[in-house]
Amino acid sequence: MTQEASPSVGSEGDATPALALALCIERLEAIILAETNLLKQGGNLDFEALNARKTHALMEFIQASKGARLRDADGVIDGAERLRELLAVNAEILDRHLQATQEIAMLMITSIRRDDSDGTYSARRHGAR
Repeated sequence: MTQEASPSVGSEGDATPALALALCIERLEAIILAETNLLKQGGNLDFEALNARKTHALMEFIQASKGARLRDADGVIDGAERLRELLAVNAEILDRHLQATQEIAMLMITSIRRDDSDGTYSARRHGAR
């Protein structure tokens, strides 16, 4: 964060909470960007670990936002806007990933039903009526 991009605050005493909030936003951006890039690359994701990191970063963000009394925090507002844009892209890619997973699951279900319907598991085939 450059001095120009540092958050403007209402008073001298608010500088530390504003900085903490800006740093939380940067951490969230890094986590979301990393997840988005992994999804785009089709790599194996450890969703549990990613969600733990996001949860921790969000808790830090909430705590920092409670302590920050900002009047005109351009750095924080700009960071929040960047984060919102990253989250929109991330949500779109996660949605595509979920849709693909659902399509694969449906193909598997259809295949299993087709195999099941050929009489392989029917009661008649095993001598029952």
